[in-house]
Amino acid sequence: MHARKVVLVTGAAYSQGLGESLLRQLIERKIELFCVVGVDAEAWEDALDWLCIGSDGEASHHITTTAHPHESVEEVISFAESFHCQSGPAVEVMYF
Repeated sequence: MHARKVVLVTGAAYSQGLGESLLRQLIERKIELFCVVGVDAEAWEDALDWLCIGSDGEASHHITTTAHPHESVEEVISFAESFHCQSGPAVEVMYF
C-alpha cells in the first residue's frame, strides 16, 4: 500500500504530456497531501489543483497541495511527516 502523503522531487518543468499521467495516478490513489520541491514546483502544484477541480468544477476528492521552490528536499519531507493526515505519518518520496 502506498503512503497517502507524497513529496514529489522534480528535475523537469511541468508539461501536460509529461506530468499529467503521474498526477492523475496520485488523484486515483486518493492521496491526502502533495508537496512538490524542485524545478517548476509551483506549476506542478497548480496542475494537480486544476486536475482535482475537474472541468466541471466539482472536485471529487480534496488533496492539500504545497509547493516548496526554495527549500531542501529534507525540509519538505520533514514538513510532510509533521502534517496531520488521517493516514498517519508515512511519506512517499517520488523523483520525476
